[in-house]
Amino acid sequence: MNRKTETLLHYGYSILMGTSAAPNTGVGVWDKADAFKRLAAIADFMKFVDDKQKVRITFEYDPDYPTALLITEATLKL
Repeated sequence: MNRKTETLLHYGYSILMGTSAAPNTGVGVWDKADAFKRLAAIADFMKFVDDKQKVRITFEYDPDYPTALLITEATLKL
């Protein structure tokens, strides 16, 4: 099992998240040591998001697990 799949399952998500079965969904798997610093990049990402559509950003962090999870569900500007 790969890191992304293990992390998705740890936080209770389907392994189909971030595939063609879940359009407009991105999955980021980050080392827990870097996770809070990497959240600062959300502001840069939001410049590309279509603000006329619904957006959901989910951050999952477990201090006892080696990776954090960021899931974005958004339509990007064309």
